[in-house]
Amino acid sequence: MFLPHTIYLSPVLNAYLQKLSESVFSKIRYLEEVRIQIRYQPFSWFPHTTLGKRLNQAEMREAFVVMQNQFAPFTGEAVEIGLARTNPYRDLCKIKLK
Repeated sequence: MFLPHTIYLSPVLNAYLQKLSESVFSKIRYLEEVRIQIRYQPFSWFPHTTLGKRLNQAEMREAFVVMQNQFAPFTGEAVEIGLARTNPYRDLCKIKLK
């Protein structure tokens, strides 16, 4: 959880994801419209998928219970990575990985 209002899935950070982080950073670091905060730079990046955002306390408790009862480990493959601006949401770019 990102307390107090967000629940997310996080992969195991392995060599593939670390290399992907470094590769993406090398491509976006020179874009004028992008200001990269420290937490998105290699070795600080926290890859995740947001499941719920701006949840109140009851919703957070319910989401946590659902995840505990229904989640099972799985494997997957990244096929696309994107960069977006938030508040309001706007896609800046998307890169197909394969």
